[in-house]
Amino acid sequence: MNNVISSKDNHNHTLVFTGKG
Repeated sequence: MNNVISSKDNHNHTLVFTGKG
């Protein structure tokens, strides 16, 4: 799950992709 972060940033972002820039 390195590409997707939806746990720590759940308060700010529902679903964040590290590949997005």
